[in-house]
Amino acid sequence: MILFYVPFASQANAEEMTIKLLHHKLVACAHYFPITAHLFWTGQEIKPHETVAIFKTNDTCAPAAERFITANHPYDIPCVLSFTVKANPEYEAWVDETVTEGSVTETA
Repeated sequence: MILFYVPFASQANAEEMTIKLLHHKLVACAHYFPITAHLFWTGQEIKPHETVAIFKTNDTCAPAAERFITANHPYDIPCVLSFTVKANPEYEAWVDETVTEGSVTETA
């Protein structure tokens, strides 16, 4: 199973992406949590409040999901981190049943 860690400017942005990914069956579900980042961006030190989405998918759909997230994310350079994880067999089976590697264009 693959998890994607993806920050967004707002929960609304994260939810918009989730709806698209769910409808294309590229992810099984998402979880959101608020964060504060601390970075330099275009020469300025900033501490933006963001919402991180954790997207869950399988190995087969992960490449298409990553392409879709990158192509549709509102940031110029989105952070899309992926992690290979192990879950209980029943949960992994549910994820596998929920997602499909259909033909999806990179933009929604």
